[in-house]
Amino acid sequence: MASAFCPRCGELRIASYQFCRKCGLDFADLPTDTDAPSAVPVTQAPAGWIVPPAKNAPRLLQPVHFRDDVRAFPRLVGRSFAVALPGLSLIAIFGVFEASGGDVAQQNLPALAFNWFTFPPPLIAPLVAGALANRSSYLAGAVIGLLAGILFSIFVLTGTFTTSAGVSITSAVRWQNVAYALISSLVAGLGFGGLGGLGRRVVLVVFG
Repeated sequence: MASAFCPRCGELRIASYQFCRKCGLDFADLPTDTDAPSAVPVTQAPAGWIVPPAKNAPRLLQPVHFRDDVRAFPRLVGRSFAVALPGLSLIAIFGVFEASGGDVAQQNLPALAFNWFTFPPPLIAPLVAGALANRSSYLAGAVIGLLAGILFSIFVLTGTFTTSAGVSITSAVRWQNVAYALISSLVAGLGFGGLGGLGRRVVLVVFG
């Protein structure tokens, strides 16, 4: 039976999740010898317990455990800043951009923020989401990427656009842009979210 607490940081282990939600320790790497201190069953943290120092630095590249990530998804969305903070930032930026006139060609701060955070494929918001996630950084990035795609779709479907010849953009063209925005934003969110998680682990290795 594995320890109920992480031997590196003392964080309570959730069910049979493979990684520590606080420091990212892979429980599969712990010794399985019953004589080893890390394998002694623990149901309550001992009084005055001192966490032993880490023997191995966090691994930069970790395998994806999709089933565990899906189980932890409600916590990722509802009980962490990884999705809430960049998500609220996207909504606020979109609101300010629309209030300023909703013109991406304008040389002002709202238009610049909209282009960097929301215009597909989004870059900054998924990176931030991945960096804030203790685990499942790619899923955090995917959620934020999809949200950016949805907000851009609203902009495309509700805005007034004309070509250089003064011809209005057709409904078919608008929906083509919506499809592109949703797909590219989701894929970019997965990638940049994972990249943000990698950056977090680099910081832990260098400064942890």
